[in-house]
Amino acid sequence: MRKRDLTFDNIPLSAKVCSLHFHSGTPAYEMQETDPDWAPSVRLGHCKVKVSTCGRLDGRVRRKKRKLPDTVEENQEPPEIEVIIDDTATEDQTPECDFCKVRQEEINRLQEENMRLRSELEKKGLGEKFLKDANSRNLTPHRTSMFCHASDLIQNMDKKATWDRFYAENRNRTTTFKNFEWFFGFEAIRDLIMPFLQTKSHRDSLLHVLDMGCGTSALGPCIYRHSYLPVRVTCADISPIAVRQMLQHVQANAIQPHNVSSQLEFVELDCTELQTHYLCSSVDLIIDKGTTDALLRSKEGKGKAGLMLKQCLKVLRSSGSLLQFSDEDPDARLLWLETEAQEPGVMSSDVRVQEVGELRGMTYYCYHVTPRPVV
Repeated sequence: MRKRDLTFDNIPLSAKVCSLHFHSGTPAYEMQETDPDWAPSVRLGHCKVKVSTCGRLDGRVRRKKRKLPDTVEENQEPPEIEVIIDDTATEDQTPECDFCKVRQEEINRLQEENMRLRSELEKKGLGEKFLKDANSRNLTPHRTSMFCHASDLIQNMDKKATWDRFYAENRNRTTTFKNFEWFFGFEAIRDLIMPFLQTKSHRDSLLHVLDMGCGTSALGPCIYRHSYLPVRVTCADISPIAVRQMLQHVQANAIQPHNVSSQLEFVELDCTELQTHYLCSSVDLIIDKGTTDALLRSKEGKGKAGLMLKQCLKVLRSSGSLLQFSDEDPDARLLWLETEAQEPGVMSSDVRVQEVGELRGMTYYCYHVTPRPVV
C-alpha cells in the first residue's frame, strides 16, 4: 500500500484494506498470484504501483473454457473460431516460452488441487478454523489424534500405519458401520463396470476381479451382488483394520450374490507385491479407485505407484484390463501411465481415457490400461 507506517513486521490486527482497491471488490485466493486482485492496485493514491488489469486473466480463462466440436457434419459450415486479442500487452512484454507455459499450467493444477483438498478437510471438520484453534483450546485425546491424522494422511498416504489409524478412528466416530468412499460410490460407475465385465466372461472359470486398495468401500461387494456372470471378487487393502471391518460387515449383513457361483473375499495385501499372491496372467480386471492417486500425492509414494502399475500388468491376463479412476487431468496422468507402463523387451501396454463425469465440482476420469504382447 506504500504507507510509511505499514511494514511486513508492523501490521496491526485492526488493519483492513478497502474493497475499492480491488477490481472485483475482494482479494483473490492467496495462491492465485496471476490474478489481478491478488494484491490491491486500484486507487492507491500514488503511481509507484502499476494498476493491474483483468484482460490477460479473462483471455486465459476464455481460451481454457473454449472447446471445438470433434467433427463437422456434412454440408455443415465449420464453426467460427473466436480470436482473442490481448489489448493489455505492451511493447516491453515478450512472448512466454514453452517452459514458462508448462510451468504455469502445473502451478494452476496444483492450486486447483490445493483448493479441493482444503474443501475436503473443511467437510471433515479439519479446516483452517480447526487448525487455528488447536493451540488455543484443550483438545480431547480423540480430537488430538484427528489433528495429527490430518497431517499424516496428506504426507504419508503410502504408509500402512496411516491407514490403520484412519480406519480405526473413522469407525470410532460412529455407532454403526458406514462404508467410506473415495471420489464416489458404485452407482456412479455402475454403467461403466458392469457392461465391461460382459466382455471378459470365461466358460470354464470365474471372472477374477481385484479391487485394489479397497479400504472400506462398497465397490467390491456391489459387483459381487449385481454381476449376473459368475465372478470371484477380491477386495485387497494394506490395512488389516479395514479388511477386518469389511469382513465383519459382510458377514453381519449376509450379502447374497446375483450368481450363486460368485465368490467374495477380503485379503490384507500390499499392492506393490501382487506377484507374491497371484500368478502371472491370472486376473481379468483390476479396479483402482484412488489408490494410485494416494501414492502419487504422498511424500514418498511415487516410486511405489510405478511399481504397483508394473505388478498389475504382470498379473493381468492378455485380455485383462486395469481401470484407474482419478481426478487427475489426462495431460498429466496419460503421460505418466504411458511412461511407467512401458519396459522394452519386458512389457508394453495401451492406454485410453474416458470421462466419468463431474461430481461436487470435480471432473473424474477412467484410465483404461491393457497389456500388450511384447514383440
